[in-house]
This record gives sequence, C-alpha cells and structure tokens, in this order.
Amino acid sequence: MFTKTLYFETKQEHDQVDRHPFLERLSESNASQLYIDMNYKVLRIIESYAARYSLPNFFEDLYRHVYYLEAKNPPELENLLQKVKNDCMNPMLFLSQVYMWYLGLMNGGQYVQHILYTSEDVKERLFKFNNCLKLEKLLKDYIDDIVISKEDQQTFIENVKETYNLIKLVFDSCHF
Repeated sequence: MFTKTLYFETKQEHDQVDRHPFLERLSESNASQLYIDMNYKVLRIIESYAARYSLPNFFEDLYRHVYYLEAKNPPELENLLQKVKNDCMNPMLFLSQVYMWYLGLMNGGQYVQHILYTSEDVKERLFKFNNCLKLEKLLKDYIDDIVISKEDQQTFIENVKETYNLIKLVFDSCHF
C-alpha cells in the first residue's frame, strides 16, 4: 500500500515538524494564533479547489469553528500558501496537500486541540473531526487506489517532503 510507503519515506521531515520547539509554545496566544491561521488559510485554499477534482466528500463530518485574524502573513507563510495554491493546479500535487493537511488535523490536530482547549483566548478556535479513524481510512484507501504508478508515487512523496520543509521554515521564523 502506497500510504505505508509514504509514511516511511516522509517520516524524517514529518518528525522535524512534529517535534519543532514552536509546537511547545502553542498554549501561548501568538503561537496558537499563527498555527490556527496557517491551517485555516491552507484549508480555505484546498477547499476552493476540491470541486475541480471531484473528490469524494471525506470531510462532511468536519466541524470547524475558527476565529482568525486577517493579519499580514510572515514571508515564510506566504511561501507555503503560494506552494499550496500552485499545487492545487495539479491533481496529484493537490491530493498530496489534502493528505498532509487533513491527516495532520485528524491526528496531530487532536493533540493540538487538547493544548489549545486549555487556553481561554483560543478555546473557540478549534478544528474538530467526528469519526477520525473512519475518515483517515477512507482517505488513505482513496490515495492507495489513485496513486498507482511509481512516477506518481515519487512525485507525491517529494511534494510531501517539500511541504513539510516549508512548514518547518514557518515554525523556524516564529520568534515570540
């Protein structure tokens, strides 16, 4: 199954983001605001392209109540957002963005939600999924069915790595 290969091939980049010192600061208002803004803005981009590719609606159970500020994005976040927009023009790259951001919110987002929930000023700015395990399986099965050729698999893997590296740069740029 491709998604298992993808996991192992991108684990190093994922771990760099997952263990970044920035995430330890999420209970602080400025850090949590940037984290939520980044995710919300990326999801808005992805969702604006979703109908173009006739993806199954994996996320009808997604509940989002997000408050975010239209603040000026740091240059590193602008670079990340531009990459996501560019990727949305290619079906395979678009699917890699869907994979990263939605699985990230379904898995890591649940942990982050726990941290943010304890902070009063961000209590209402949460990403919540119902049926995370079901959604994760549906998305992974879909990707395993779609990403078949070795060329597509390599493109997918390299794009996920590149996106993780851009996320790391966003986190590196935060000096609160």
